[in-house]
Amino acid sequence: AGGNDGKMVQLSEVAVWGRKAIGITLNKNALRLEPGDTETMIVTSKEVDVEVLALEWTSENEAVATVDADGTVKAVAVGSTNIHVSNKAFGIDEIVKVEVVDKTDVNSYALEGYENVALGKTVNSSSSYEMSHEGWCNAYLTDGVLGVAGKTNGWTTSPYEGAYDPKTPAWVSIDLEKVMTIRRVVIFPRSDGTYGENFPVDFQVQVSSDGVTWSDIYNVTGMKTPDEPLVIDIPEDEGVVGRYVQIYVSVRVGADSQGAGGNDGKMVQLSEVAVWG
Repeated sequence: AGGNDGKMVQLSEVAVWGRKAIGITLNKNALRLEPGDTETMIVTSKEVDVEVLALEWTSENEAVATVDADGTVKAVAVGSTNIHVSNKAFGIDEIVKVEVVDKTDVNSYALEGYENVALGKTVNSSSSYEMSHEGWCNAYLTDGVLGVAGKTNGWTTSPYEGAYDPKTPAWVSIDLEKVMTIRRVVIFPRSDGTYGENFPVDFQVQVSSDGVTWSDIYNVTGMKTPDEPLVIDIPEDEGVVGRYVQIYVSVRVGADSQGAGGNDGKMVQLSEVAVWG
């Protein structure tokens, strides 16, 4: 009213319509299944009743795994895919990584972007029953072949070492030939007869750059007889590197192995060890 007010910007109101983002929690963020297996995901939320969210479940690759409306994932074929649970209106989009494997196939455990750097590499051990015509020798631990019914294939401690005390140590190591970044180690139990027979009870998975000084990357105490391979995943940001991978057993299975000639004592037997790096 008193003169020139210059260049002005004037607004009456700014309104923003939105909705509070809702957080959900899944009971698992990764699944490893065999073809035909199913698992139902469980969703919880601290903010609302999950039922009112009308969550949508989808699979990126239904040839590998499908998912139904209640979050039941079904493995179809070997491979990897992602399952999404979402509600765009509430800002929800969570992912479950699904890996479908075949425990009779070493390659089905492959980690994308990496190779089995243990395949065909030299194996050394505290003792070995070097009887290749019977399916046992050091070299069979890294040949990429698993034992099948009626045909052994793998590494075993020697029945002639007289290990009747389950606390008799044993070890087996793989020379990768050069220092590698290690992302996954898979230990395949004996699989030609009773699955998991003579799998160790207490053991450490170790790595070394020189074969002398070892660092534990995985420790197991009180292992029960396994019904599937043991998969040890190492996050990329942990930067585990080494030339040698070793399984050091401090406690063997309690039951004695019975060989053709009688009591073979406490044995350690594995079908295969694969290392993805």
